[in-house]
Amino acid sequence: METDILGIYQCGLVQERIASDVLSLARVQLDMLTLHHTRTDIRASAKQLVSAFASEARAKKIDLALEIGETITESKVDFVKTDHVRLGQVVTNLIANAVRFTAKSPVRRIRVKYDVAFVPPPDGDCAVPDDIVRPSTLPQDDDTPIWLYVCVSDTGPGMSDEEQTKLFRRFSRESADGWVMVYGVS
Repeated sequence: METDILGIYQCGLVQERIASDVLSLARVQLDMLTLHHTRTDIRASAKQLVSAFASEARAKKIDLALEIGETITESKVDFVKTDHVRLGQVVTNLIANAVRFTAKSPVRRIRVKYDVAFVPPPDGDCAVPDDIVRPSTLPQDDDTPIWLYVCVSDTGPGMSDEEQTKLFRRFSRESADGWVMVYGVS
């Protein structure tokens, strides 16, 4: 009974995100989208997003798992300043697509991995840099720039190179107060 109530609640959250996505798209098209950076608990946010798809993944016999990267764990980074609504929209769309296409595969596995780096990605790339700064050399300042990386990988059929170039390109959007949000898929 409790699981059913949780599933209904999570479905409601997904529906709310869909409505928010539609409104955000309209704002982007009208050049009226604003970013609101807030202190966000990385683990809690990630768990909430992944758990919203748990029932659907189970019903489709998909192994859905969340992984927290070693840099988050070692550096003890618990919070980042980000627009958690926009981040949630991107991750929700990636997971929803992974569930849809993985459900048709003989092997059904989706991994959602969150990690951070203290250096930006190389130009033209959205992958976690190889030269991640380790905790022994981390700055202690609370306002240290941190790059959050989210990777959704699955065993679905994949896309051709041509489809990938049409789907996502790295782009950024700057808010009025100077915050920049970068999205992309590598």
